[in-house]
Amino acid sequence: MPSLKQPHVIASLAPWVDVGNSASIALDRLEDHMDARNLTTLRNPGRYFDFTRYRPTIYSVEGERETSIPNLEVSYSQGPSKTDFVLMRMLEPHFNTEEYIDSIVELMVFLGVTRFCRIGGMWSDVPHTRPLPVIATMNGQDTGLPGTMPRQQSQYSGPTSIMNLVGTKASEKGIEEANILVRIPSIARLEEDYTSASRLLITLCHQYGFPNELADNTEGELQYEEVSRQIDQNPELRSYLAELEQTYDSWVNSDNASPLGPPYSFSSGLEKLLGDFEDLL
Repeated sequence: MPSLKQPHVIASLAPWVDVGNSASIALDRLEDHMDARNLTTLRNPGRYFDFTRYRPTIYSVEGERETSIPNLEVSYSQGPSKTDFVLMRMLEPHFNTEEYIDSIVELMVFLGVTRFCRIGGMWSDVPHTRPLPVIATMNGQDTGLPGTMPRQQSQYSGPTSIMNLVGTKASEKGIEEANILVRIPSIARLEEDYTSASRLLITLCHQYGFPNELADNTEGELQYEEVSRQIDQNPELRSYLAELEQTYDSWVNSDNASPLGPPYSFSSGLEKLLGDFEDLL
């Protein structure tokens, strides 16, 4: 195991809070930028994952057939700064969840991790033609980072993910808990949403001083331009987008703007999910 300097974990969780592959794309770029090295995986992933739900994949490398087994993936990066990084790609387990969570927390303690930062995104009724809302907190408090919006005290009660459980257990070990979450336009429904990944990376750049080029959104802008062209051909979608834009703009310009996002008229169930966005992780 490498000797790391006050390492910070940056973690994603698929599939629950990785819609549009927002967090996965962000981690891809971070790994490339940091020249991250593989650290570890689970020895027996079948103990935790149902391979009829997360399918193994077969591919060819120089004429040889190889198989990739779904697994927790952990890499690391050491640099000149006072903080090293551990990048963690988590999958939601189907079996032995408590053991899975304990193993992740034990690894963080063993590595001397000082902060657990979870990144992700979920669908929301926000227009793709406006800046995507981002919430960033540290130990439950707003970070005040540029481009993020403040967060109210959550009143959410309902389903969540293992990210919250990992964060809670990590906090009990003295590890800081950070969250960076982006709301992704459901009107676009992109399998790979590069704009949402860029919004996550912009916030990480502000937090850690990464170069702004890491959050380049050229590909995302082209994606959203194509989405706009398709919407223009559908009168119902054009009308719906106009409503989203009007609501968003009214919210932004309101003195009583909700820190959780535009005051859409959702059903009570959906409003609960979106209103307490962070707790879903």
